[in-house]
Order: sequence, then C-alpha cells, then structure tokens
Amino acid sequence: AQLIQKAIDLDPDQGIFYLHLGKSLMDLTDYPGAREAYQEALDRGTERAKVHYDLGLIAERQDRLYDAVRHFENAIDVNGAFDDCYYQLGTVHAKLGDPSAAAGWFEKALELNPRHISAHYGLGLLYLKSDRDGDGREHMETFQRLKQVRLAREEKARKRAADRAAARRQNG
Repeated sequence: AQLIQKAIDLDPDQGIFYLHLGKSLMDLTDYPGAREAYQEALDRGTERAKVHYDLGLIAERQDRLYDAVRHFENAIDVNGAFDDCYYQLGTVHAKLGDPSAAAGWFEKALELNPRHISAHYGLGLLYLKSDRDGDGREHMETFQRLKQVRLAREEKARKRAADRAAARRQNG
C-alpha cells in the first residue's frame, strides 16, 4: 500500500492507482481506507464496475447488506455481463432471508457463466433446503466436478512452475 501511495503522490490523477490502493487496503481489512480510495477511483471514472463490486464486497463483509446490494447493482448497471456481481447478489439476498431472490441471482450468474462454481454451490444449497432437492443435488454434483477440474488445473500449473524453476536453476 505504501508503494501505491507513492505512485499516487507522483501522479494523483491516475484513478487506477486508487483502485489498486483500495484493493490493497481491502485485503488488509482497512475498510474505511479502502472505501476512501475506491471513492477517489470512482471520482476519476476508473473501472467503475470493479470499484462498485469491491465496495459491495466491503459492505457485505461489514453486514451492510443493503449497501452491498446497491453497489453490486451499480456494477451491473456499468457491466451487465459481470457474473460475479449476480453471484454476490445471490449471497446477499440469501443472508437477507430471501431465498427466491437469491436463487434468481444465482441462476443469472449461471446463465452468464455456466461454469461459475460458487453459483452452483449457492444454488445447490438453496435448492437442498427447499422442495427442489433433485435440482440441489444436481448443482452440488456440478460444483464437485468443477472443483475437481479446478484443483487439477491448479496442480498442473504448480508442476509447470516447479519444472520451470528447476530448469532455470539447472541452466543457471
């Protein structure tokens, strides 16, 4: 965060720096600082969908669920194909006790991205708790398959990285 702040000091008009500062502060759980940095990014018109998405995540983590809804919806207004926003709206509506709305948002995320692993999981849980256990099991099975594919890809990537590092050490 300190290096990003130095970059901002050198060129305060670069909104992308505020976006990165907001993300860094969010990762450090400095939510007030992150919100301030994200507001600066918004004021400069920088990646508005991403900024609203991250502001929604912060609001959700702080249990400001209606603020989270507003930010995720603002992100969708900027980028209607932002599947993670629909997923997050599903999680927020589930927390608000509205499983019907939550299911609709999860379904929209899956419409945009049929391999959205978290949306399959969220929808599966909702359906298992309702009268749609067959659909719930189907989504949980899809979640498990996608999880295995993801783990296999991650393992391959780790192996390739280790092989490259070994080759660099050998070549010297």
